[in-house]
Amino acid sequence: MVNADMHFAVAGHSYDLTLSLENGLYLVMGPNGSGKTTFLRAMLGLYPSDGHITLDKPIGYVPQHYQPLNASVEDNLRLFGVKSLPPNSPLASKRRLNAMKLSGGEKAVLGLTQVLALNPKTLLVDEITAHLDQPSTIAIENMLRDYSSQAVVLLVTHQWDTLLRLKVPTILFIGERAQLLTAEETYDNLLKTLK
Repeated sequence: MVNADMHFAVAGHSYDLTLSLENGLYLVMGPNGSGKTTFLRAMLGLYPSDGHITLDKPIGYVPQHYQPLNASVEDNLRLFGVKSLPPNSPLASKRRLNAMKLSGGEKAVLGLTQVLALNPKTLLVDEITAHLDQPSTIAIENMLRDYSSQAVVLLVTHQWDTLLRLKVPTILFIGERAQLLTAEETYDNLLKTLK
């Protein structure tokens, strides 16, 4: 569960946000520079905010530009106690490869696999599908959707197709407002920003 009644400011924008989230997958969307990553950092206590934030622990965090250790995929997995990979994992055939040689999508899957091994009750994921091909993006979306039955999962994304595929509630940052909306309301509000 996530409970927050918070205020924070970033890049000339000031946000008041009240949330009470049960287990499930939630998107965090909005234009570039609107405060999405700062919101995650504030949730983690890494950026100043007023009010209160309560996150179920343990907390997992996957940054946008995840970088594994300069070691084999196997060693990177072992570090987090990962004994087996999910079915159809793109990492299955690459366990002996140096993790630095993985594609962007494979690195994202590695980072997510490591964090999921810690069984977080709150999982914050910052744009790990940015610049990935559609199959990699969908694989990560499916991992997050499956995991969200046992945790609150917040996924920051710019990708409208992710919103259309997942159809989950979304925290939308636009202008001076941040609010939790349905997928349909989010889509309608994003369309207005194009006019």
